[in-house]
Amino acid sequence: MRHPLYTGLFLCVLGISIYLGTIIGILLSVVIMAHVLKKRMVIEEKMLTATLPKQYEEWKQKRWILLPWVY
Repeated sequence: MRHPLYTGLFLCVLGISIYLGTIIGILLSVVIMAHVLKKRMVIEEKMLTATLPKQYEEWKQKRWILLPWVY
């Protein structure tokens, strides 16, 4: 995965929402976290591409972005 910290953060927030047991909370946390993390990943990937253009492009072709087999 390219962003294991963000995967862990996403799963923690999702887990807390599931534990609290509200459907609206689960939906809101998934939508909000997905939006915030997507924005942050775009910023990081632009920075890495600018800093290490060839190496990062090759490396990211072999990795999932956030969740294995999903995204």
